[in-house]
Amino acid sequence: MNALNLIADEVANLPTRKTWYGIVGTNDQTLTPQYLSDDATYAKDKAYTLNKEYPLSGPWSVVTLTENLRVTP
Repeated sequence: MNALNLIADEVANLPTRKTWYGIVGTNDQTLTPQYLSDDATYAKDKAYTLNKEYPLSGPWSVVTLTENLRVTP
């Protein structure tokens, strides 16, 4: 057993990655992903809205970020 008292099957069923979606623009201030979400539809809708509201900072697009949830010992 491990420190969390999980059996091997339970550990194997834990997710290994988490996918996040962020919005980026094309000017220098908007290159860092913003509005992080785990909902791809929300991210697409937000990018669409930002393209309408702030066209000079765009075009805005969705980037996919993957977080590794397991660390190899």
